[in-house]
Amino acid sequence: MVRMRAAVGVVGLLVAASLASCGGSSTNSHRLSAAPGFDPAARTIRVAIFSGGSGADGDQAKGLTDGAKTWFDYFNNGGGGIARRYKVVADVTDTSKTDPAGAYNSQHARDAVVAQIVGSSATEALLPSLNRDNVVGATTSHEARWVEEPHLLPLGLPTEVEAIDALHYAVESLEARSKVLCPAAEGSEGAAMLRGLDFGAPRESVAPKAPTQLSASGSDAGSAVSTMQTQHCDLVFLEASPSVAQRVLEAAQAAQLDARWVLGSHSYVSSFVHGPLGGYVTSHVLVAGEGPAWGASGVPGMDDMLARKAKYAPDATPDPAFIEGYTQAWAVTDLLDKAAAAGDLGRRGISSALSDLGSLHFDELTGIFEYGRPGERHPPLDATIFRTDSSAADGLVADKYQFTADAAHQFKL
Repeated sequence: MVRMRAAVGVVGLLVAASLASCGGSSTNSHRLSAAPGFDPAARTIRVAIFSGGSGADGDQAKGLTDGAKTWFDYFNNGGGGIARRYKVVADVTDTSKTDPAGAYNSQHARDAVVAQIVGSSATEALLPSLNRDNVVGATTSHEARWVEEPHLLPLGLPTEVEAIDALHYAVESLEARSKVLCPAAEGSEGAAMLRGLDFGAPRESVAPKAPTQLSASGSDAGSAVSTMQTQHCDLVFLEASPSVAQRVLEAAQAAQLDARWVLGSHSYVSSFVHGPLGGYVTSHVLVAGEGPAWGASGVPGMDDMLARKAKYAPDATPDPAFIEGYTQAWAVTDLLDKAAAAGDLGRRGISSALSDLGSLHFDELTGIFEYGRPGERHPPLDATIFRTDSSAADGLVADKYQFTADAAHQFKL
């Protein structure tokens, strides 16, 4: 679930980080050799964040990065009472006016890992360089194709599985078999949704219309909605960037399209509910995602996250992207701790640590991801369907929490 466009720049954010959340390490810093991004004398580990976007894309990108910074800041102040030896310096690069690969090449020698890569296109652009340099990168893209990449640290429910689960919900709760179901997709995340629907539809006895392909600019949103009207669409599955999704929903609102929408998690930002689209969205839109709603009770990690946000990022907008950025930074510090415990904070050591990282739980803020070598990784399969509600902080309330369609177990990543 991120993208933030403004002037290009790199900002050093010095944050002391716990290099583990699950069990400590007695690593002696004098036993660890200096490596790219790691200075044992200064006791710092540098990591990179590549984030950029404008409009709704920028809102999502900011949420992701705010969440990551909150996790780091929590540890900067001795979070959890766990004394740690190193500080993480996060170099945040706004990629609005430079391509991610160019930004990476200009600074990769000084960073141990890439702690956040926002979106599929940036991930695709950086992956050859990560493989070349043996650098681990944490991606916010949830496409299944990243799960087995040895130098990527993915997180969360794959987009294809999210679509399979959402279709099952639609059959059970929205009478999808008797509806005119119209998919609409933009970009590679949209293509991933279509792969999920293609797999799930025959297993759910559903026959969607041919998908509407949307441009990256969203300039064809009006014509897409006109097509939906002509086809008498009752149910629309939409996976697009937030900015494109916003344009489509604006066109639907203007056309008074009375359809039920199911948005993919990466298509949604809270401003859809708490802005001019709010009336239409709250009466027509559901969101497929994972994990609990913002502020949910009974979730071990939620109270902790909200307390840390209140302390370190009180002005950050409540949004699902914040939770994702927060848990992503958590995964990165766990990875660094694993490497440090093995005595190697160099790139080879960090890459090896990723293969041996095991299962990360995140106190139920997101699904359990089992890391390992390619072929041994197991992402979560449980989805949550959210209702849109203006009374909710991030505009979402869980309608069906943590379920998995039978077809999701059959889908091969």
